[in-house]
Amino acid sequence: MALRARTDSFIEYLQARSEATNRTPARHPQGMCILSGQLLRQNLKDHLDREGIPTAPLAHFTTIEELATDLLEPTDDPHRMLAGGVRDRLVEGILAAVDPQPPDEVVPPEDDDVLGSRERNALAELASRLPYTEEDTRETLLTELDDYFRWTDAATDVSPAMEALVAADNRFAQQQTNRSMSAFRGIERFIKARLETHSIDRQQSRSHLVHAARDHVSEQWTAQFSHVDWIAVSGISVFDNPTLRFLATIASEPSAPDVVVFNGSGSNQYNAARFDALPVETSHETPEQVLPDLESSAAATLFRATSAAPEDVPEAVSFTEAPTDQRAVERVATEVRELVQEGVHPRDILIVAPDAGSYQSLIEQAFETVEVPVHVETRRPYVNIPAYRCFQTFVEVVDAVANDEPITFDELVDPLRLGYCPRGSQGYRWPIDGRSFTKVEQEIHRKQQFYNRDPDRYEDQGITFETWRDLIDEIPHWTGPWEAVNEYLEDIAALADSPPETGEALTDLFGRYLGTYVFQTVDHERSLYTGPAIDTTRTTLSEIHPTSEAERVRNALDDVGAHYDRVQTLFDAPASWQEIARAFATTIGGQTYGKRHLDQYAVPVVDAGNAYFREADHLYLLGMDADVFPGEAPTSTFLHNEVRRTVHDRAAGGETPYHHLDSRETVYSEALDFYQAALSTASPETEITLVHTYHDGRGNDISWSPFVDLFDVDEEPTDEGPVDRISVGDWIPQRESGGESWQELANRIAPRERLRMLLYQAHRDTPEDDPEVTAAHLDTIVDTLATQPLSDLILPRVDRYHTPPTAVTIEPDEPAFADTSLEAVTGDPLFPHELDLASQCGLKYYYYQFLYNYTGGEPERAKIPKYYSGNPHYRLGELPYIVRENYADPRYVEKWKQIVTNLLPDRQSRTDGLAQFDSDEELREWVEQEPTFDSYDLNTIYQNLQGERQLVEAELSAGITRTWDWRDGGTVTVDGHVLGVPAYRVDTIDDGESTYAIPTFFTRFSKRGMSALKACFDGAIWEADERTGELCLNCGSGDSCQYHSKYVIDHRMLAGHRYETDVHDQTVIGIAMQEQYAGPTDGDRVVALQTNHTDRIHGDDDTEFEQLVARGYPNGWTDNVSDWEQNFTTMADTLEADGPITLEANSTLVNQDDCLDCVYRDLCAIPDSGVNIQ
Repeated sequence: MALRARTDSFIEYLQARSEATNRTPARHPQGMCILSGQLLRQNLKDHLDREGIPTAPLAHFTTIEELATDLLEPTDDPHRMLAGGVRDRLVEGILAAVDPQPPDEVVPPEDDDVLGSRERNALAELASRLPYTEEDTRETLLTELDDYFRWTDAATDVSPAMEALVAADNRFAQQQTNRSMSAFRGIERFIKARLETHSIDRQQSRSHLVHAARDHVSEQWTAQFSHVDWIAVSGISVFDNPTLRFLATIASEPSAPDVVVFNGSGSNQYNAARFDALPVETSHETPEQVLPDLESSAAATLFRATSAAPEDVPEAVSFTEAPTDQRAVERVATEVRELVQEGVHPRDILIVAPDAGSYQSLIEQAFETVEVPVHVETRRPYVNIPAYRCFQTFVEVVDAVANDEPITFDELVDPLRLGYCPRGSQGYRWPIDGRSFTKVEQEIHRKQQFYNRDPDRYEDQGITFETWRDLIDEIPHWTGPWEAVNEYLEDIAALADSPPETGEALTDLFGRYLGTYVFQTVDHERSLYTGPAIDTTRTTLSEIHPTSEAERVRNALDDVGAHYDRVQTLFDAPASWQEIARAFATTIGGQTYGKRHLDQYAVPVVDAGNAYFREADHLYLLGMDADVFPGEAPTSTFLHNEVRRTVHDRAAGGETPYHHLDSRETVYSEALDFYQAALSTASPETEITLVHTYHDGRGNDISWSPFVDLFDVDEEPTDEGPVDRISVGDWIPQRESGGESWQELANRIAPRERLRMLLYQAHRDTPEDDPEVTAAHLDTIVDTLATQPLSDLILPRVDRYHTPPTAVTIEPDEPAFADTSLEAVTGDPLFPHELDLASQCGLKYYYYQFLYNYTGGEPERAKIPKYYSGNPHYRLGELPYIVRENYADPRYVEKWKQIVTNLLPDRQSRTDGLAQFDSDEELREWVEQEPTFDSYDLNTIYQNLQGERQLVEAELSAGITRTWDWRDGGTVTVDGHVLGVPAYRVDTIDDGESTYAIPTFFTRFSKRGMSALKACFDGAIWEADERTGELCLNCGSGDSCQYHSKYVIDHRMLAGHRYETDVHDQTVIGIAMQEQYAGPTDGDRVVALQTNHTDRIHGDDDTEFEQLVARGYPNGWTDNVSDWEQNFTTMADTLEADGPITLEANSTLVNQDDCLDCVYRDLCAIPDSGVNIQ
């Protein structure tokens, strides 16, 4: 028979076939519909049901893959495909087998010596430059491996592919693709050999499945489908090599009818040209692009505009553009609500997007807000099902225990968080309820932090399982569900040494776990998001209990067991929890599932590619953006884009009609078919709205889709123009022209929008301006709202926003200080970093102390919290800038202590000091070999010592004697207040007559030494008092200052000066700040020094390592110290714990917008409110 291409209506074709079909029950249907997927099949059946056309006698509805399976099932050839997880594992193993330096964690399969030298060399080169142990990398590789199979008919039709490679103009593209093809041939051959060796009846890929089915068409068609009188193919835009050969083989079969292919207008020209060149009888309409016969004239105009300029915009078409996807979806949701209020049935509304899944969360949130049910027709990943994540994390914990690997607290409690239940457990104990789990999580977290308090460990470092058990045993069992936690730990210990040996045992084990999980969670209530003025009861009417999703996981356990057995067979892998974890991740974790929505009053949201066979009276097209619809062709990694273009051109020219590779041209033509499918849903009276997002996440402009750019939609929007632009500031519903009242507006919009509008209109500065609003109008709006959320939740927040508290008072007898007194939190001794915070802003000090001491117990106030730029502190979150930038890492300080006291105690010595190193290379080698240091210290300690060594050389040349010692810190008393002194290094200069001391403290980041000492001051002379705030206010660069220590005198200056003077009877002539990353030439060690002593420090030679900043002659220096003392005592007086303590925001910071980058901005809310503090 023949292969016939058509571009007319597939539905009309089926209606004609239905009229010629006997509607009485029959054993077999008379026709066959081959569709692109299950969703399209269901859509078609639903449409035919609505039209009153019986589907059972009409046709057998199938897909290419299902038809191939049906033809293969009675034969000896495999009729099922190899699981994607097993193939992924084989590819990883193959690359490891040829890798000169394979990773230890990958077990390669046995090499059966099936690879040719070229294939082996190509694979070895690929393995050496590809991070193939990364899942994303293998996913890209496997995607293009499938492209190769689709191109070459499962690697059996390679010669034309090589001809296309030679025809490509780009030499690099030829070489890259040739290497990739050799590697792909090797992978295909290797997998084939492994499957044959172990008698595994699976096809490698879809292409192999379809290729194998083609060989059995002649014998199986008559046996299975002799009753079929017609075959129609719809919804497939591009045909790869195996698919086109498969259809051509059926069309050539004498016992088979004609194969009628319905092309979209976008792909028709390409497909028709390929069909013409096939060695089978073909027929088609004109190969040029033909315009579809659309019911809606407006839709027809839109489609014509893809290739020719339109005369005008149809009345039924509107263009809407919004600044973000969220705003676009919210506009659509608002319009849909208005339609529903006007009596439009939700099923007569259709929302189409290029990828509906990418809009799912935005759509569900927006439609929940407007209280309209919606169903996003998209597949959902299994990884989002709590039952899967529960036992996936459980297996990972057991695997870590089996291998004696450290476990962090969150890894340990993750299964409990997700609802873990022991096998066969019953009763109230399992799963642990939310409140009890919070107690468990906090206590275990606290145990980890306490265990990791040692300087050689870090906060998030894992702990061995046995240590965890010991730590948890220390917790009194009456304080929480610790008996349940111990049962969980015992379960882990019992499983760790005895993983299931077979897939059957694995399935049985976790079948019992999941059975208990379902039984124990079935009576748990679902928690849904609810907010002020949102009623979720209607929008979740058809939602089902999440335990139904747990059943999906349990039903998939057979696949996990099969994968486990398969891997053990193919790789001779031992039974292990690591293999079980991979089996879970690759079989279930990579799957998706679809959910039927039974609520016929829900607005459907579909992919453009699945819009076929639907109808709508109101059509919304989302994502009408350039490079979104049509999408941008992805850049290929292995099969070069230039080669793809060449393959397309040769196929379109009839040279190699079977051969196909996805390219920019086919991506566009497929998208055009999908656009046609979306427009075909419109009836003659349908209103069509095309929605565009004009800004990306970075604020860059985005153009309209090329499908509509001939309408001049990219021009600047005007009142007369075709585009309705939603401005960035257009958040509030507005009254329509024509005299709409406030009450009519309130009734038209959703309760959430009424609330937003009420708050905006009630706080307008000029209510008399258009649109005028009065108290009576506001009462009208209030009457449409529930008053309880307004009075209890909203108005208190509004009041706090407009008049936020700028001060907080703490009483010593508050309940918070029942266990830990206020004296322990704020009393003597006071520490410099606390005083720095309090000096800059009282609220900053308040939040810091509140967060640090919320768990009770004696606070460790003297310690500087460890800070990692990638991880917030476990109790403090993100540290205030002044702490994390002005105070060096405690471990760094400890290493400097070892240098001064043990490693290089005699600073200028040629035996025990820095003079022993004749070059920087010798110094670096010493740092690298010294066990005290690690590799990162080359960025800090080595740089410091490099500059210090150069300084020592200059001192020895100038005859300056300068030694160093270490102070462990302590306390000093200033005017009755105790000041804590952190550890520091002190340098002593001996000029033969007197000795002078310079305490040296450590800061973290660049130029913080300058700001801590206020050596950054920009003024003609030092006339300002050295007190908090006053110095910065007199600085010429105050308005443009970028230092986070603004308005603060570092209290370590006073601490070091008084400690050396009072405790060690030293004459202090300066205070130094050394930055953690100070190098030999950056001047990042800064010394604030008495002016008349500069020559005693450096002599005649200046140094680029240490900056000397003159701070006045002796009298001026003494005045400065007095200022520091007064600054300290004033602050200390405000923190006395024997009465109420009042802490206030710094008015200067607020009014000059200097607190906008404060880490406590969200807690404080003052910067956001625009309050001016008098």
